[in-house]
Parts: sequence; C-alpha cells; structure tokens
Amino acid sequence: MKLDTYILENDVTEAELARVAGCSQSAVNKVRNGVGNPTFDLLRRISEATGGMFKPADFEMINPRPFRDCEIPSPKAPPSLPSEAQVSGERR
Repeated sequence: MKLDTYILENDVTEAELARVAGCSQSAVNKVRNGVGNPTFDLLRRISEATGGMFKPADFEMINPRPFRDCEIPSPKAPPSLPSEAQVSGERR
C-alpha cells in the first residue's frame, strides 16, 4: 500500500505518523511523495507505525536523479592514423 493511501484512508496526519515512527514530519512527507533516498531503517519504522500496511518495498522514488559521480565520460576519439602520403614522405 502506498503511504499516501494509508494516510488518506486512516485519517492520520504526517506529524502523527512521524511521532509514532520516531522521525520528522518532513521525513514522512518525503517518503509519501517519493522524494530522496530514505534509509531502510526509516522505511521499516514507518512500516511498523502503520501496522505493516505500508511496506519498505512499497516505496517508489519519483523522478530519481542519476549520481553525478557515476557519470561515464564520453570516450575520446582514437587518434587518426597518418595518411599514406605522410608515411611515404617521412620515409624519404
């Protein structure tokens, strides 16, 4: 079950859920909206606070950003080989 669905169907606020889970309202909001990269421990605590209705596997990150340090640079073009005229000119 999505956390948003749990909150709406059970008429609880993010602040109330956060208090039971032992985290901030902001953390609950981020999980609810699929923002950031929460720890498994946070997802587990929210799961326990919902009585297992929300499970860590229910978390879906919305619009994940790629890691900047993991970008692969474009490969460099291989050096061009000398033309036949250049090679034969060097031999003379």
